[in-house]
Amino acid sequence: LRLVKSGGFYRVRYGDSMYDRILKGIVDGSFFEFASVADRLALVSDYFAFEKAGLATTNQVLGLCEALRGETSLEVNQAIAVGLRGLRVLVDVNPALSAKLDQFVTDHFSRLLEAASTQGALAADLRALATRQLIAVKAPKVVEEALAMVQLGAQKVSP
Repeated sequence: LRLVKSGGFYRVRYGDSMYDRILKGIVDGSFFEFASVADRLALVSDYFAFEKAGLATTNQVLGLCEALRGETSLEVNQAIAVGLRGLRVLVDVNPALSAKLDQFVTDHFSRLLEAASTQGALAADLRALATRQLIAVKAPKVVEEALAMVQLGAQKVSP
């Protein structure tokens, strides 16, 4: 039986040399000339799924996230956030790994928070996403700012 005009959902895992070329292309910007947001989203989603299945290493996934540090697409950054939360479940039992992951999340989303200030209509969504991730790992600067905002709000309400 052949289904005409049928589609499917497939995950793509690249060989090591192709994966390295993709990362190099992301870093030097050439990847963005032909890869749409959907392509980048699929790449992130696929590699986090492969990491969970034991088909990709955590270093490969974190390397991809690091290469995408300049990514300003809300969708791709949401996929990174979800994937990193999935990693959190795996490393929570190891305080040293947990601290390293927290630092990685802090670095990644701090850069996104800074970059969001230059993004037009998506700026608020990108800032909200980055802020949520930074609060989740208790990034000192963001927690400090949040406490200051709460205190300022309390002062305005006080008689």
